[in-house]
Amino acid sequence: MINEGIISSKDIVNTAFRKRGLQIFSDLKNNSEYWKTYAEANGLKKHSEEKVWQYFFEKNQWIFGYGLDYRYQEILQREVHLSYAELDGSNTVIGDYLLGDNFFTTFVELKKPSTLLFANKGNRSNSWKLSNDLIESVSQILEHKASGLIRLDSVCPYSRRFGLSSHASPTNEGHFL
Repeated sequence: MINEGIISSKDIVNTAFRKRGLQIFSDLKNNSEYWKTYAEANGLKKHSEEKVWQYFFEKNQWIFGYGLDYRYQEILQREVHLSYAELDGSNTVIGDYLLGDNFFTTFVELKKPSTLLFANKGNRSNSWKLSNDLIESVSQILEHKASGLIRLDSVCPYSRRFGLSSHASPTNEGHFL
């Protein structure tokens, strides 16, 4: 296949890089203490588990394209402030990432693998009860979307970078949760 030009050496290197990234992702997800090892190995001095995940995704941005209909989106900003803060800096909405390309803007809020999806006890009619963590996460994401859309529609510093006119909004394509 290499001789036929179907696969290049660059393809092999990219595949190996992504395979390694998926192994690290698996280790971070499945081993509750691995994030500390990863932080130390990558020289992350001030670190928390969430900061380690952010660092990992910044080094493996290609992952954001998977699951998004294979659209690659660039990280435009880390820890994006989606709302206006109080004078003391409190009450602000901060998303983990703002991603974008020529057609889409995506707010990303990371949650640790340890975040519970369901409560320990069942709900009525043998249904699963959603955990408070999940309910609060959905509420947080909805606020990110609302605050972010207001903020992006009023001031869009990324318009020139993606060739949008000064009157265009990066959110014209519709809104999705």
